[in-house]
Amino acid sequence: MSTTLMYRAWTDIIKDSLLWTKELRQTIIKETGLPLSFGLSVNKTVSKMATNEAKPNGEKYIAPGTEKAFLAPMSIRKIPGIGSKTYVVLSNMGIEKIESIQKMTLEQMRNTLGENGESLWRKANGINYSPVIPFHEQKA
Repeated sequence: MSTTLMYRAWTDIIKDSLLWTKELRQTIIKETGLPLSFGLSVNKTVSKMATNEAKPNGEKYIAPGTEKAFLAPMSIRKIPGIGSKTYVVLSNMGIEKIESIQKMTLEQMRNTLGENGESLWRKANGINYSPVIPFHEQKA
């Protein structure tokens, strides 16, 4: 399959997912009266961050290829996995915005924070290949 066809297929999947998600959100709001926010993107890290930006009762769609631009102006505190110690280390380096991490090399982040640095660099650049695992009830 050519790259163009793969991109079109991916784009169609995302459009279908966005339509389905919007309809589901409206149904839940209508039936329960509860507020509901969602974020939709190409991976779960960016989707989670988009959901947080959409709160308390909104929706946010991050189009493929725009992940870095969406993330860049945000505080590094918004990256899932940045705890207080990591925040202090990065702040002491003058890093406050995700854009600063995006400008660093993977090697620089790895040298600064080890494996955690690599993970944070990937998140800051909108890269996450981990699968979404649907919730299921644990059996006795």
